[in-house]
Amino acid sequence: MLVSIIIVNYNYGAYIRQAIDSALGQSHTDIEVIVVDDGSTDDSRRIVAEYEHRLRVVFKENSGQISSCNVGKSLAKGEIVIILDSDDVLYPDTVARHVEQFRDPGVVKSQGALEAVNPASDLLGYMVPKRLSPTGNYKARFLRQGPTVYNTGFTSGCAWRRSVFDLVFPLPSDDLKIIGPDGYLSSIDPLLGTIASLDGPELIVLDAQDGHVLGSFTTPGPGRVYQLPDPQLAGVAAQLASVLFVQEKREDAVEWFQNELAISPDAAPVAINYA
Repeated sequence: MLVSIIIVNYNYGAYIRQAIDSALGQSHTDIEVIVVDDGSTDDSRRIVAEYEHRLRVVFKENSGQISSCNVGKSLAKGEIVIILDSDDVLYPDTVARHVEQFRDPGVVKSQGALEAVNPASDLLGYMVPKRLSPTGNYKARFLRQGPTVYNTGFTSGCAWRRSVFDLVFPLPSDDLKIIGPDGYLSSIDPLLGTIASLDGPELIVLDAQDGHVLGSFTTPGPGRVYQLPDPQLAGVAAQLASVLFVQEKREDAVEWFQNELAISPDAAPVAINYA
């Protein structure tokens, strides 16, 4: 079963080599690796070019993560597709474990948790998300309660059946600057079939950006996790709350984000206005 691993990169020259090596080093060898560099200005392109004989490389002008995902999907030929952030590292058996889940024809997404590390690759002692919903078909509950009925993994921790991507791609770039590809896909895939959750962490995620630990948002109970650099927390929280209020009809969105912001000692209170 061919698996496409799409690595999207922008100025992560410090980490891109580890991401590529982890993709190429999978125990499941029926893979193709596609790297889409979104106009990096650091040494990313030099590093990626060293691998051109072993994978598909696209160097494009900077136009954002969603645009890069769309380019990667257009090139992917696999029956299963993984989108790997360039600062994340797959464990050697990650793809094999995902493939095993897709032997059930009803599974549309396989998801696993991520172990957090700092820039020195030291384990930080926690996983994201903290909890995944168990394997199951959430369509009926989704239709009754909306997209927060199950805990979903981050983009790098998920693998999708190709038919899901064929249905929803290309992703609408202008509409996904806040929630990202995982937020968008997790709002659709429960309608399409079974979500399979794996036991144990599936990869290592760098929980830092230029040395600044990322802040995280987790909806109470079943829901999503959003991660954003600390300096952006207040502004983006307002936008995310608007998304929750408008798209998911969460009347408690303002209170919820105020509580979540309190997790970060550097985050200031934010006034949220719905346009």
